[in-house]
Amino acid sequence: MKKILAMLLLGLLGLEAKIIGQGELADYGLVFADGNAVDKDGNIKAVGKNFMVTGTFSDGLCVVFIGEQTFFMDENGRFAVRLAPGTGFKTSFTEGLAAIVKNGKFGFIDKTGRVVVEPKFDYTGIAFGDGAMIVGEMKYGRMKYGYVDKNGKTIIPPRYDEATYFSEGLASVRIADKWSVIDKSGATVSKLNLGRPVTFTEGLAPVKFNGLYGFVNKDANIVIEPKFELASLFSEGLAAVKSGGKWGS
Repeated sequence: MKKILAMLLLGLLGLEAKIIGQGELADYGLVFADGNAVDKDGNIKAVGKNFMVTGTFSDGLCVVFIGEQTFFMDENGRFAVRLAPGTGFKTSFTEGLAAIVKNGKFGFIDKTGRVVVEPKFDYTGIAFGDGAMIVGEMKYGRMKYGYVDKNGKTIIPPRYDEATYFSEGLASVRIADKWSVIDKSGATVSKLNLGRPVTFTEGLAPVKFNGLYGFVNKDANIVIEPKFELASLFSEGLAAVKSGGKWGS
């Protein structure tokens, strides 16, 4: 059981590693006899005890908790960023910034730990997209969403009931029960108003038609006919799809 749990921790860390020797999970966060995480060749990749690793590496850093302290660790096991007492983390690093939370408000830090945007937002999304982050403002008891740039400057004021991150210059937003696709000026791209959110990667977006998924291009033309039970975004020329109860790409 101890080895299984250790392997799970290593999987979260995003390292290729094997267990060398015997260690106590109670003593070592990455659990080796000497407290080190090693790669498949036995080279030490991270050093330390009492780690709690909570996710994979993003932008070259991974969040780690030691006691009540929060750190971001690099891929060599060095602590690159230490959050100030009373400051928590909201997101991992994307596009060079991470969201932090202090006194219930959200802001951003860079990879040196410098506060780039003081915590002032009521909400942030989980990642930057095309240099923009979703932020929220509580208005009359309801959260409204908009977008800011990496300096915290407003790109689109909070006015939407729901919003997705920008990808390839486009995002989907909802007001009441109506979904629209917008560009970074906030203008509606009317030809892509398909009544549902869409996200483009590599020029295509999965869209559900009559219960099945296909793919459309930015001219709203169906490029791949709807025939899949589920479909993911394209990445490196491939998209995962489910057909006949089986996944493929």
